Amino acid sequence: MNRERQEAGMIILYRGRGILTFFTFIFVIAAEDWLMRKMGRSSRCDYASLFAWSVAFINWVIGRYLNRNALEARRGLLSRLFYNAPHQFLGLPMELWSIPLFAFGFFCFLG
Repeated sequence: MNRERQEAGMIILYRGRGILTFFTFIFVIAAEDWLMRKMGRSSRCDYASLFAWSVAFINWVIGRYLNRNALEARRGLLSRLFYNAPHQFLGLPMELWSIPLFAFGFFCFLG
């Protein structure tokens, strides 16, 4: 019975402190939702781009800070985006997850 419970668990792939990407997303969205409610705004859909851009910026800063030692000797755009970072989430460097979040915010802003 205990073995069945262990096998049915959720798997999140991360390396180093890469799990902070997931927690950053949850924390920033919760904090902004709380702030919007305090300001008296009820619709979260109107601020989806703000939420996505905030998460993207904070995640980029945290990821670059944590992976700064691995980036010092890198040259070129692709080698600075796709590299064997010590802190990864789902096999990609932490800061790389900010690019799709920023794009999502851009499309929410347009749409």
